[in-house]
Amino acid sequence: MKYNVKIAVPFYKGVYSILFVIILAFVRGISDVREIGAAMDANVALLAMVFCADGYYQEFSGGRWEVFQLCPGKRKWQTLLQRFFLQVIWLTIIAMAGYFVFYWQRPEKSFETSDMVLWLWFGFAAIGSIFFFGILSFTLVNLWNNLWAGLGISVIVWSLLNSTTGQKLPEALYVFAYGAKETGFLDSSLKGNWIWGKLSAMLLGSILLLLGGWKVKKKVWIPR
Repeated sequence: MKYNVKIAVPFYKGVYSILFVIILAFVRGISDVREIGAAMDANVALLAMVFCADGYYQEFSGGRWEVFQLCPGKRKWQTLLQRFFLQVIWLTIIAMAGYFVFYWQRPEKSFETSDMVLWLWFGFAAIGSIFFFGILSFTLVNLWNNLWAGLGISVIVWSLLNSTTGQKLPEALYVFAYGAKETGFLDSSLKGNWIWGKLSAMLLGSILLLLGGWKVKKKVWIPR
């Protein structure tokens, strides 16, 4: 476990993930407490894509690839799965801690819902985004056998979903509905329609997880 922690969250990744949320809190202006989660949601998804993309590739870049390939497929996948969820846990902790950094802007609170409830709802939204986009980039890199190809496609998907194109999707399929004015927490009624988008993303992420497991167990991965 200790070895996998060092591989999953090396020092440089820990540093840049912390700096990412701190810088975001200083450059992304907000005026209301409800806007904190909306400001962070898509951005922590982007962070997760970069953070988790090389979950398998680093075995090659770190010179451990040939030894790793000698392990049984099931053991390889269990190791990679453990590392991935360690990354999800780390990024969730960073995101939920970074939430409070936004309070330096002294946002207004124009509703009765407690700050703690909003923070917990953001935690759920962040887990959905981190899990989906983290496993998306990991799986695409694995399928393409190429870090930059997989990461590039993931960025394209993120860009489309985080645009007016993504907003045209049904609420139940829109992963970033949490920050949308009509469906998310920016809506004065605080409707929970955005939850379906997160649940759909988690379901799709689980499918990608199974696909990634099949590739690792059945195929010999030769990075390009």
